Amino acid sequence: MHGKRLQRFSERALQALGRHGWPGNVRELEHQLLAFAVARESGNLSAAAHRLGITRPQLAYRLRRGPMPSEPGAA
Repeated sequence: MHGKRLQRFSERALQALGRHGWPGNVRELEHQLLAFAVARESGNLSAAAHRLGITRPQLAYRLRRGPMPSEPGAA
C-alpha cells in the first residue's frame, strides 16, 4: 500500500482471507487489510498509519468509509 513493503501474513491470516469469497470486491478487501493493520498495532491508529505510510486521518477515513453499501459484506 502506497509504496510500502508489507510483511508476510501468518498462515492463520491467509486461511481466514481464503475462506471469504471476495467476489470482485477490492474495497472490501482493502478495508479488511486496513483493519488487520490496526489490530496488529493493538488498535493504535497512529502506529498502523505509520506502518502503512499514510496519515492517521487518511486511515481513519478509509476505515469509516468501509465497503460500498451495495457490495457483499457491507453493513
